[in-house]
Amino acid sequence: TLKDCIEKVKSHYEHFGSIKVATKYPNIARKYFDRKGMQVEIIKLYGSVELAPVLGIADEIVDITATGSTLKENNLVEMDDIMISTTRLVSNNVSYRLKFEKINEFFTRIGNVVK
Repeated sequence: TLKDCIEKVKSHYEHFGSIKVATKYPNIARKYFDRKGMQVEIIKLYGSVELAPVLGIADEIVDITATGSTLKENNLVEMDDIMISTTRLVSNNVSYRLKFEKINEFFTRIGNVVK
């Protein structure tokens, strides 16, 4: 449960005075834990960050999640939202006018996958 996870990390933090956090986003993670006044060791990883706690590399992770299914698959629990983000398709005006059909087709295909 979330409560159990929080207690485990809290206990580890109190005992060792620090926790290890794996992430692809070290600057965001550092700012988050600095705001909380927590001493952490940030471990920058490239790839499947969610495996870090399973392999004993880290106590926590900072990662992007949309559905949470990968977290569940690895017995991880979302503890806090660090930030909310959205995805945008961006084009400059000239390309949009000159390549409207291709851009519109691309947008439609992405929309079909996301839905």
